[in-house]
Amino acid sequence: MISICIPTYEQKGHGAKYLAELLVSITRLNFNAPYEILVSDNATDGSIKKVCEAFAGLPITYYFNPVKGASENINNCIELARYDKIKLMMQDDLFIDPYALQNYSDALDMAGWVVANSTHINARGLRTGQRLAEYDPHDFDHNKIGMPSVVAFRRSELRFDPSLKTFCDLYFYYQLFQLYGPPEILRKYLIAQRFHDASLSRNQPPSHKKDKQALIRRGLIPGSLPRVVVAVVVYDRFENVDRWLDLWARCNTKGAELVIIVNNKTTRYEQYETVRIIERPNVGFDIGALQDVCKERLEGFPDYDYLLCCTDDTIPMSPDFINDFIDPFEKRVGLTCMQISREVTRHVRTTGFCIPKAVAKRLVFPADPIKTVQECWHFEHRGGPRTLLKQVERMSLVCLQIAPLEKSPLYDMGFWYRNEQARKQAHLYDRMKEHEKIFPNLEYDRAITREKDQATQSAG
Repeated sequence: MISICIPTYEQKGHGAKYLAELLVSITRLNFNAPYEILVSDNATDGSIKKVCEAFAGLPITYYFNPVKGASENINNCIELARYDKIKLMMQDDLFIDPYALQNYSDALDMAGWVVANSTHINARGLRTGQRLAEYDPHDFDHNKIGMPSVVAFRRSELRFDPSLKTFCDLYFYYQLFQLYGPPEILRKYLIAQRFHDASLSRNQPPSHKKDKQALIRRGLIPGSLPRVVVAVVVYDRFENVDRWLDLWARCNTKGAELVIIVNNKTTRYEQYETVRIIERPNVGFDIGALQDVCKERLEGFPDYDYLLCCTDDTIPMSPDFINDFIDPFEKRVGLTCMQISREVTRHVRTTGFCIPKAVAKRLVFPADPIKTVQECWHFEHRGGPRTLLKQVERMSLVCLQIAPLEKSPLYDMGFWYRNEQARKQAHLYDRMKEHEKIFPNLEYDRAITREKDQATQSAG
């Protein structure tokens, strides 16, 4: 006895057609035991239900599942299954061997999970290739098994992780390995996997790297995280250093290190024993400090894969602010930032941005060393093709603002004092109140809110 679990959705109008082809392939199976077909449907147009009704001769049960999401839909199918053996089938794939289900069922008598070889077909059902199934539990970057349709397994508490996008099947396979050991691999070609433009994997943003790093951070799979240094540049606003240290202890900082770059010499920072403090002469403001980091002339500055630069009055608005800046890095992204502003000219605001080391080492500055405010402005927004943004784009890389300002994981407190026009944007100006809700019991933040309320009343 085995349950065939089929999660479905519209697939840009192709879902019903592909499901019908799959059900036809099931009618051609030779299987000598009871089985059931469970369809969990995310579609809203009724087309999937009509197909199921047309195949009333099969032991098929249709369920409408209003909860959207591929993983949630797969999990719903698994929950509904009555039998101990479960065969997943994506609606656009096919059984291509009349004894496929029998082969899976027989193998599950001896193994906890089973994988078969498969062929590749296109939208029209024409063969385009094949896959020899393999499984390496230590390789999380390459799917050598294939889509879930090539897998069958015995019932357990394991489910697909809804927080994952493109990594959900690989992590499910890893969980099966942890529970049952290596899979039994059937060397017959039992399944046809369909690759086409309407498939789910072709119509969502790439998140393989993000998913993998999220699992590593959660301690669910082995692996290493990129080295991230969060560099906060400060002159003498000691209360901001206190705030940063308090917030750092409340945030998810696994794989990252906080470095306070001090643009002066003082004994004030000797009390901070849990963070790296690096002193430098008060030359060039925050851009001068960035220049020293990029040119690797700050003694004691740690090595890094990604550098997240912040001024001291730019503060986290999310416990996951580091991941928010790191996760979007893909092949073409060369910089992630809090804001791409259009004031004066389109530019990256340097109060909060992140770059890979390879990009940082290629940056060119208007002077060496940076000394004046004008030279800082030249690097940020007045240098034409030599601004930070233009330099990164001339490397054929993308500068990416990771969120609208009202949802930004960083917040520039000082900007609202300096920019009268910005004060009129209440949805941004009041984010300190939002900050208090995310990170409660920060006395200095409540003081800042009171000061801003007073400033707003005075301005009004």
